[in-house]
Amino acid sequence: MDPKYLKIATIDKDIYFHITDIKKYHQYSAHGIDFHNYHVIITELHIYDERTKPFEEKYGGLFLYIDENKQIRIYDNIKKEYFDIETNEDINELEYYYYDKKYCDSLENVVKDILLQFVIDN
Repeated sequence: MDPKYLKIATIDKDIYFHITDIKKYHQYSAHGIDFHNYHVIITELHIYDERTKPFEEKYGGLFLYIDENKQIRIYDNIKKEYFDIETNEDINELEYYYYDKKYCDSLENVVKDILLQFVIDN
């Protein structure tokens, strides 16, 4: 089973979750390891309504994907590889941001909250 973009499909358009930035801040060093704080900024990509042309031919960058194990992950569709930030050994603190809201939880829980908010708003 191939990985799929995480998207919200409406009647006439699809909305894809796009990582606009991953900011890395040096926090401290210990025993030769530099520890960092990461801020992952998630936004909704511009609404995509050209269903005749594949999405990945038009947009490149970091997107939320659901892999073959049904795990939500960050995927770089230019380099064709996953960016597994939650498994980095140098993490001190990992925060996700969705517009003005800050999350200090797993990516999966962040996405569930975003999708719930989308359903409530629409």
